[in-house]
Amino acid sequence: MARCKREREVWRALYTNVTMPKPETPKLNLIDRIERALVLVAYFIELDGDIHVAMYEKLETELSELKMREGTKDRARRLLESYSLFGEVKAIASRNFNLSSSDGPLP
Repeated sequence: MARCKREREVWRALYTNVTMPKPETPKLNLIDRIERALVLVAYFIELDGDIHVAMYEKLETELSELKMREGTKDRARRLLESYSLFGEVKAIASRNFNLSSSDGPLP
């Protein structure tokens, strides 16, 4: 009995000092996560019926709103990238980004 207890103590000491590496999981953005959730909820609807329809509709709404916001951000980003800091007609000087009213208007 003493030998078994000692072996358990040794194994416990060995395993408590060992850290298992965590598997790498891909970082998914919110749109991808909601799309995956929609597939899962669709499966639940097939299994259980209409009880999950409200959740599916809510996820669909959230997904469409997120895609619309992402589209707006992409359009804004493209507009900003069309401007240059290197002397073109549409150039934006970094000093124009100072929003302090104490500096007054730029000449």
